[in-house]
Amino acid sequence: MVRERSSDAIGERALRALRDLRREGRHIAVARRLTGPDFREGDIIVMAVAKHYAIGRMTTDGVTQEHLASEKDLAAALARACTLAGALHRVFLYKMAGSGTFERVNCHAVVP
Repeated sequence: MVRERSSDAIGERALRALRDLRREGRHIAVARRLTGPDFREGDIIVMAVAKHYAIGRMTTDGVTQEHLASEKDLAAALARACTLAGALHRVFLYKMAGSGTFERVNCHAVVP
């Protein structure tokens, strides 16, 4: 019973945070973490969406992303993501929708 209450409280706080971000005009998306790694704030995620690649930054809760950009080409998306990540953050590629698997990108191989 205690777990249900705490998860409800966490869910309520997350919903409040989403509403606040929308009021500020910031675009966010919820990431489904099935078998993904333990994301940290600032990590960059590249996802295939329709005919382009969306680039997002993980927020403090480790579940939501702030949309940063999109690219039509995977190589361009990875290069941009690695540039955005810098030396302090990691980049992950969500290869196939529905698979729930994330592959860590070696930015040293992407950005010369």
